Amino acid sequence: MVRNLEASGTKNVMSLDNEDKAWINTQLDSRLGSLEATIDSKIERLEATIDSKIERLEATIDSKMERMEASFSGKMERMEASFSGRMERMETVLLTEFHKWASPNEARLRTHSAILRAVDLELESVSNRVSKLEDQQQ
Repeated sequence: MVRNLEASGTKNVMSLDNEDKAWINTQLDSRLGSLEATIDSKIERLEATIDSKIERLEATIDSKMERMEASFSGKMERMEASFSGRMERMETVLLTEFHKWASPNEARLRTHSAILRAVDLELESVSNRVSKLEDQQQ
């Protein structure tokens, strides 16, 4: 296919005609097409591999998140139960101590109230007597 060889001195010069150029272009286009198809195929396989790895990673993350949520929920429930128990014991102790303090004070208050009523009765009695004496003197 190579034509028109000319020798000029020690150098050989080769020229290509349009038919040779067309044949070379056809060969290059064919080779580029097959390389492009190979690259496209490899890119598609790579995309599929990446997609499957992303899906597995998402599944792994979802699984771990669910386990963490379950663990967290369990710990929260145990903390709430412990806290509720402690609060109940503290309330009981507080109410018991208040009752211990209030009972004697209430008894003292009743005693003082009874004494004040007795004093009021005495005062009223004395007041009545004074009033009778004043009436008699007039």
